Amino acid sequence: MDTKVAETLVAGTQGQLSLIPTLLIGQRAAWPLVNATTAGDVVEVEVVWGRGRPLPLVLDVWLPANSWSSSLLRELAPALRDLDEAVRIQPHWRVVPFEEATSTALARHCARALPQLCAAAGDAADLEEVVRHHCLLRGHPKLWWHYVESGCHGTTCGSGSRFALSQLGLSAVQVAQIESCVASEGLSFLEDDREAISWGSSDSTMVRVNGWRYSGPVEAEPVLRTICQQLPPAMPACKRFLPEELPPEGLPVWKLLGLCLLAALLGRSARQLLLALLRRCKTQKRA
Repeated sequence: MDTKVAETLVAGTQGQLSLIPTLLIGQRAAWPLVNATTAGDVVEVEVVWGRGRPLPLVLDVWLPANSWSSSLLRELAPALRDLDEAVRIQPHWRVVPFEEATSTALARHCARALPQLCAAAGDAADLEEVVRHHCLLRGHPKLWWHYVESGCHGTTCGSGSRFALSQLGLSAVQVAQIESCVASEGLSFLEDDREAISWGSSDSTMVRVNGWRYSGPVEAEPVLRTICQQLPPAMPACKRFLPEELPPEGLPVWKLLGLCLLAALLGRSARQLLLALLRRCKTQKRA
């Protein structure tokens, strides 16, 4: 953590001196606090001594059910795939109950026509694809990013999701396991999505970083910048998203070496000149 702790001597209310521990927070660590207070959220701070920020960082993303392969996820994919285990993504698709709906509407917009599990935006086919994403992410998290980028799944291409999964390098047995997961665990995944309530409208995309509500532009670059600000420094995948550090004050090393060399040469020349003058003086005395 980029923090320093100091003890500051201040005057108390009764005129006595007391020690007040002061927590100095660097710009990176303070950003979530500033963002939350600006948004009007209630901020609770827990200070734990002797322990750094845990990894992986958790990225929660809420998406409409009909945007299981949103442009945000596709643009996040290359960097988050490179960050690997440093960041764990938890996508949540917006699943809602339909309190009053016709049987036709339930069949069209709800999983297995159940009124408790319906797409706020989208239809039953979108919900099936949402479940497929959950199953693939759980079993093959690295391949999931490639699946997101492929753009050929669900009802978007004639060959369907099975073909798209096989194109990732999965065997027929692995594809069958994923489809079995869709059939047997689909309702459970959708219930989790329904319970993961978020702010925003039913067709909006929202982001939370390590438990902090993100209120910046919902675009890949600013989201990645926020993620990288909370990761340990020197991660190659984050270099392009963070500002370059200012060079330290003082002379560059090459200038310092040059001055040292110049001083050494001048010192040697001065000594040679002094020795030559002394020899000349001795010669004149003898004469």
